[in-house]
Amino acid sequence: MAIIYRQSGLSLPKERIKIQIERGRITEEISLLLEQELVEVESVKPNSWDVKFIKSMIRNSRRLTEPQKRQLTRILQNHIIAEEYPNGIEFS
Repeated sequence: MAIIYRQSGLSLPKERIKIQIERGRITEEISLLLEQELVEVESVKPNSWDVKFIKSMIRNSRRLTEPQKRQLTRILQNHIIAEEYPNGIEFS
């Protein structure tokens, strides 16, 4: 049995991450989360497509396309789940 808890180190956001992504802009909070993800991904796969995508999203100031929104949702999935289930998820 494993329990997943929010471990981002950030306080609960004013707007849910998923809503921020759907609105199509990289907010300061998403940028901070992407920087955390970048450190993790670079340590495992330094030259992966995800690393390049995350770096481009941190610097992105334009409106997000639908494919970019889907990729951001995938990359930030752990943070989104932690928001939706703040007390953790129990697997049996």
